[in-house]
Amino acid sequence: MTCDFTFVDPDASRAEDMVREHIVGYLTSVLGHYELAGDHFKNTAGYESYGNAVDAVRAAGVEAMADMYLDVQAWGTPDQVLQKLEARREIIGDFDLTCCFRYSGLSFDDAKGSMTCFAENVLPVLSKNSAAA
Repeated sequence: MTCDFTFVDPDASRAEDMVREHIVGYLTSVLGHYELAGDHFKNTAGYESYGNAVDAVRAAGVEAMADMYLDVQAWGTPDQVLQKLEARREIIGDFDLTCCFRYSGLSFDDAKGSMTCFAENVLPVLSKNSAAA
């Protein structure tokens, strides 16, 4: 099972603007919440993995990390989302998908529009492909 922060819109530019604000906003809040910019976890028993995460964030840089995070989420136009999910299936095989449509201050109306676009344009193709398998 995978879980994606999902945003689907017929306009690719709008989709990218929205995810750069809201999915990256979510990632930024996680980095802040878990204090992944400090060194205090490195020597705290049981939290060594957080210390390793700090090193990874610093090595990549927050902007590059945000780009990598966006690359693994299902967002874009309906066709882009379908292409991303198909590419994932080719790598990991069949999987169940859970989508999170509202995060980091995304308005209810924008989340509803994204969910509706997904339901009308992505889900029928996924369902058809699943039934054919």
